[in-house]
Amino acid sequence: MNRYFIINSNDVNIDAIMLLVIGEFIHQRFNKEHTKLVVKLPIEDKNNYEILVGYTEYTHKQILEELQNPEWSTPLE
Repeated sequence: MNRYFIINSNDVNIDAIMLLVIGEFIHQRFNKEHTKLVVKLPIEDKNNYEILVGYTEYTHKQILEELQNPEWSTPLE
């Protein structure tokens, strides 16, 4: 199962974090303000990275729920 994290887009470790995730920086999902982004680790990656300490880990279901918040998308009317 993939692991997801919402990180600050200005994190000082952003370059190192991007080496861990699936996809390129520009293809990550940003919030509307571009202050946060969702990153996804590969399925087989079970490591506990020090650079992700302090960030909440999400399951696929949890991240989909989080992305429904107005911070991430405009609600459908």
